[in-house]
Parts: sequence; C-alpha cells; structure tokens
Amino acid sequence: MENKEKETHVNGEVVKEHMEWQEHQYDPGYYIGTGRIPKHLEGLKKYPFLLIFYGLILLLPLGYTLLKDGVGIGSISTIAFLILPLGLIVGGIQRLRNR
Repeated sequence: MENKEKETHVNGEVVKEHMEWQEHQYDPGYYIGTGRIPKHLEGLKKYPFLLIFYGLILLLPLGYTLLKDGVGIGSISTIAFLILPLGLIVGGIQRLRNR
C-alpha cells in the first residue's frame, strides 16, 4: 500500500513539473526542474539491450533514406539525425561491457 502512494506522488510531481514547463516554455531564462533524470527514464540504464533495440529501431528509417536517396547535399540533415540512434547503441554497448 505504501509503495502505491509513493508512485502516485512521483507521478503527480511529474505532472506538476510538466504543467509548469508548459506555462513558462516561452519565458527566456526561466529554469524548470532539478536536473535529475525522471524515474521512468532512469530505468533504461538497467536494461542496455533496450537501448540498443531503440537505437536500431530509430536507425532503420534513416538508413533506408540514405540508401534510397544516396549521400548528397540534401542528406546532411539525415546524417545529423543519426546522432541519437548511434548514441543509444553506443551507450547500450558500453553498459553491456561494464557489467
């Protein structure tokens, strides 16, 4: 019972922070949050295979676009979008090696 109350409090806190962000998203210099990673994202570091899987899922459409259109001037933005999936894959591999 106590665990359920804690989850509700955490979820309520996330909703409050999101509402505050929505209210002040266009105020320059307004700081929101504590800089901590939210609990639902923090668990990803425990499962490096998920990081690799998400990275591969994100990489598939980008790789298809590069193969279909070829590498040229227009593909610079596509190459820039490769940073996130490659970061997820590298992070997952690093976590697997550190186990």
